[in-house]
Amino acid sequence: MSVMDNIFDLTRGNEPRYERKFFISNSTLYEIKSLIKLHPVCFKEVFPQRRVNNIYLDSFGLENYLDNKFYLLQLRVSSLNNYFRQYYVSADKKFRLTLDFDLCFCKPEKLIERDNSNCILELKYDYEYDDDARNVSAEFPFRMTKSSKHTMGIEKLS
Repeated sequence: MSVMDNIFDLTRGNEPRYERKFFISNSTLYEIKSLIKLHPVCFKEVFPQRRVNNIYLDSFGLENYLDNKFYLLQLRVSSLNNYFRQYYVSADKKFRLTLDFDLCFCKPEKLIERDNSNCILELKYDYEYDDDARNVSAEFPFRMTKSSKHTMGIEKLS
């Protein structure tokens, strides 16, 4: 069995998870956490805050970054990042929320670029709650985005 087969086996049988991402640049961490706690669906923190470390792989020509292809066997490290993450869940358990902050980016040939001014908020839910997710999202004063920490890292370190 190939490496690719192993990766795809991990995802078989799982329902797709939907996400709505918000890139936040004009609010303090305190303001964002207050909005989360005051949200009508009653988000509650469910895990201790933790530091997340990611390694992103890409081809030497950054083809995955440029056109979202996924050829794992021919990839190199294109960027690394880490950030603090807080985890929340709604009272009815239909919606999960993560808040990523203190974003740090680096790659082997360049030192760390720290981003303390931006945060990423992600609303996660199952397909059946997609209509309700519109209402949950509408309660946040942030614009939805397709922001990717991988893309941010490459752009900041280029």
